[in-house]
Amino acid sequence: MHDWSGKWRVEASIPGGGRYEGTLAIESAGEDCRLTWDISDGTYFGVGAARPEGLFASCAPDLDQCRLLVLDLAGREGRLLDRSLRPKAIAARPDGPSAFVLSGAGLSRLKLHPNGSALFAEIAAGDQRLEGLGWRTARSVAAAWGGELDRHVILFYEMAASGREATAKWALGRIPALADERLRRIS
Repeated sequence: MHDWSGKWRVEASIPGGGRYEGTLAIESAGEDCRLTWDISDGTYFGVGAARPEGLFASCAPDLDQCRLLVLDLAGREGRLLDRSLRPKAIAARPDGPSAFVLSGAGLSRLKLHPNGSALFAEIAAGDQRLEGLGWRTARSVAAAWGGELDRHVILFYEMAASGREATAKWALGRIPALADERLRRIS
């Protein structure tokens, strides 16, 4: 897997229009990491999970609002991350083309719904029904939630072969369009 840790220069578009730029600091702890974006309109925080195909991240204005669930489709297992970066193991089994029965960390179900190019995620945790954002690759499924959905982001980064650049697609809240983020390693 790639080493995502370090400081990156960020240039990005915003779903629905607009642009931002700034820096992204990634502090890795094994496969998991904390992310801090210092961009044009403020500072944002996130947690991330590295996978062989890339880096999934959950981003919000407050690190306490970041939850990220990543499921390995082949192994039917996954992990739940929050600000502590102490992953909680999750067992998962498919329950239809876009739904999973979950076991562990108080979660019981994940269902993904299309919303234009983005995916909404419904997460069942006991009696609670949580709303979030989803992402799917050929090998993994991810869901991000916490705080206000309209201010929450899910990102999926892919590293260039050089390890000096990466690109991401990302979704924001209820906006059906995706946006792009481009990273260039500073250190």
